[in-house]
Order: sequence, then C-alpha cells, then structure tokens
Amino acid sequence: MSTTVGALGLAVAAASLGAGQADAASVATWDKVAQCESTGNWSINTNNGYYGGLQISLSNWKYYGGTAYAARPDLATKQQQILIAEKILADQGAGAWTCSPGTGLATDRTNPYPDPTPTPTPTPMTAPSSAAAPVLYNPDTATAEVFAVGADGVLSHSYSTNGGAWTDWSTLDPSFRFSGAPAVVYNPVNKVTEVFATGKDGVISHNYLFNGGQWSGWSTLDPSYKFSGSPTAVYNASTNAIELFGTGTDGVLNHTYNLNAGSWQGWTSLGTWKFARTPTAVYNPDTKTAEVFDIGADGALSHSYSTNGGAWTDWSTLDPSFRFSGAPAVVYNPVNKVTEVFATGKDGVISHNYLFNGGQWSGWSTLDPSYKFSGSPTAVYNASTNAIELFGTGTDGVLNHTYNLNADSWQGWTSLGTYKFAGNPTAVYESATHAAEVFGIGADGLISHAYSANGGTWSNWTTLGTWKFQTT
Repeated sequence: MSTTVGALGLAVAAASLGAGQADAASVATWDKVAQCESTGNWSINTNNGYYGGLQISLSNWKYYGGTAYAARPDLATKQQQILIAEKILADQGAGAWTCSPGTGLATDRTNPYPDPTPTPTPTPMTAPSSAAAPVLYNPDTATAEVFAVGADGVLSHSYSTNGGAWTDWSTLDPSFRFSGAPAVVYNPVNKVTEVFATGKDGVISHNYLFNGGQWSGWSTLDPSYKFSGSPTAVYNASTNAIELFGTGTDGVLNHTYNLNAGSWQGWTSLGTWKFARTPTAVYNPDTKTAEVFDIGADGALSHSYSTNGGAWTDWSTLDPSFRFSGAPAVVYNPVNKVTEVFATGKDGVISHNYLFNGGQWSGWSTLDPSYKFSGSPTAVYNASTNAIELFGTGTDGVLNHTYNLNADSWQGWTSLGTYKFAGNPTAVYESATHAAEVFGIGADGLISHAYSANGGTWSNWTTLGTWKFQTT
C-alpha cells in the first residue's frame, strides 16, 4: 500500500473527492488487490508498518474506525478489513493502493456486502431476565455452593460436599437487599470464597468466607458508584487477585480488584464505551490474561483484556454485524488452549466465537438456528471429558444442552427433561466427583439441578428445597 494511506492521505482526499473515484468494490476486486499487496494473506504482519491483506497502516485503521473491530488490521477478519478499505477508497480513491492498476479497483462500483448491511443501525433492546443462581466449586473442601437472591431481595446459599446431600438454604444477613444475580469467586491461594451483589440502591457489596471460618458480613464497595444489572468476578492467578466488574448506571464498565485477599482498590472505568448488559470474565492461565466481555446498547459484543496484571486494552468489537441480548458466556479449554464466547442473538439463536492461543478470533457462527433461546447461556469446561458444556433456556422454558469434545464439532442440542425454567442457567465442574452440574430457576421460583458424572447420562432434575427466588 502506498505511503499516501500511511499518512492518512488527507491532501490526496481533498484533491480527489470531486474526481469521481470509486467508492465501493466487490469482494473479488479486493481479493485481487490483496493478492498483489500481501499474496492474499489477510493475517500478515511483516513489521513494515502495514497490516493485513490490504496492507492498511495503523494510523488509517484507527482514523477510519477499524479499532471497533480489532486493534490492528491483521487481527481483524477479511470482511472487517474490506469494510475499512471501502472507507479509504471512498475518501482517497484507488490510488491509495500501489497495486490497484489492473485490478479494477478504480472502476468497480459493486457493494461488497449488500445484504445484510454489515453495520446496521442500533435498535432498542428489551432487557432479558437477569435472574440466575451462580454456583462455585471449592477444590480445597470439595464443596459446590449455590447462591441466589430471593423475591424479597435477600441473598441465600446452599452447599454440597463431595457430592453429598445439599444443605437447607440459609440467608447471608437479611438486612441487605439485592437485585439481579450475584457473582461468586474462589481464591485458592488465600482459601477465601467471596460473593458480590448489586443492592437495590445500585451499590455493589461483598461478603467473604475463609475456609473453616465464618462469613464476614456484607460491606459496600464505594457507595458513590452506582451499578445496573449484575456484577461478574474472576480469579487472576498471575497476580493472586480477584478482579470485579460491573456496568454503571451510565453504561460505562467499571473495575476493581483485591490483591492477596487484602483491601479492595477504588473503582476505575475501563474506557468510555457504553454497555447495557451484565459483563462476563475469564482467566487464561497459559497466557496469564484476564479478559472481560460485555454487550453494548447496540447489541454488539466487545472485549478488553489485561496480561500479567498490566493495563487493560482498549475495547474492540467481535464483528458488529452480529447483535445480541442478555449476557455472554465465556469459557477456557486448557487442553486445547482455546477461549470460547457464546451469546444469544436478538433472534433467539445462540452463536459462538473462539480463539486459539496466538491466533485470531474465528468469527461468529450459529449453533443450530432451529433452536430458539431466551435470556443468557452458560458454559463450563468439563475436565473429565475435555469438553465444553453449553446450556441455554429455550423460549418454551425447557433447558437445552450441547457440548464440544476436544475442541471439535459441536453436537446437536438436546433437551434436559421437561422442567420449565424462567431464569438463566448456571453450571460448574466438580473435580472430586468428576461431575458437571447445572442449575436453573423454575418459573415457580424453585431452584433445581441436574448432573452428569464422567460424561455419562444426565440425571433427572432435583429441586433444592422449597424456598422461592427471583425469576426476573
């Protein structure tokens, strides 16, 4: 690509706007340009200042909005690179590429992606159910523990050790009232379980338990910060920190952390992008990276990450032509070294996008569009079978399940019984019993669970007591 584009080409653009240059070109034409510029390698980075199949400079990538897709052109998909190239073509003309002669770039007028429109106008979204009963597994005590907010706003919990009977529900200080779903995380170094929840006043509070101890009682994390929806938390092994995220009432995602089970840091905003959903986070132990995902008011899913406790990256969008509702689910497969994110589309279809360590995001693909879902999916890594297990509540209220063995093809959706659920499912893997376990809140407010040991048949649903919990 010529130095015209590398310097933003503003002078060239001003001189050529009235010259009748092309402002669109077909994919076939762009393929010809890419073949000359980069031998058709859309992920090339030769450290010459230009990136990707069309050799777009970083300054142009930023100037024409490419960072909405990825940090650099070579990290974006072919379609995303072409979409930015279309803007450069309209602004600067075919002369921006030294390889344009003979490709038809100067005369082609074909829209490369006429249907569907790659970046549709945002439309208002109806907030789906945020009710869920998050579950945590403590490997040091071999205990699975589930938390949920009652219809009265009080947070309660129940637990099972070594696959034994579940305890009766008990409340964690009924003087605190919450909305949405709590977040829960375990720090294996300091042996502490910590639960977070958003109060009816929008303030996030936390409560923690050291192994063998008693619950600390609720305390607020800076009441000057107000949040909507539910928080999310993840343990960062590279820094021995619990990372906590929440979407503010202004739509900005905020973050705080706790090192070595010490004091919590103040809230800080991760950029200025606006989000409308509950965030989701994951930790990759192989790259020592914590990563957070959230869905914007326009339905596009974006992510930001921090490696070795370093600065968080700018937000980048995972293909804005896909629009979602609810909250995403994300999971890491440590055997195949792949991070996978799932989200429910506005049409009710669940799609997924995955990234192998050192690679690029695959792009969104749907998991059987004949199945329609409401709310948010959940996913868990099953170490006994090297499978990612995925769950979602159908529009008929039935909970469905699919899985992926050894990072291979996804199996078809199957229904887990005929129970009807209203909230979002949650799942956990229990290493002591080699069991994957899924929980759901029924339309009647009762929490039920089912499990599968060593990849075997899923059990029937069993209800945990008679207490009623929030379903919306």
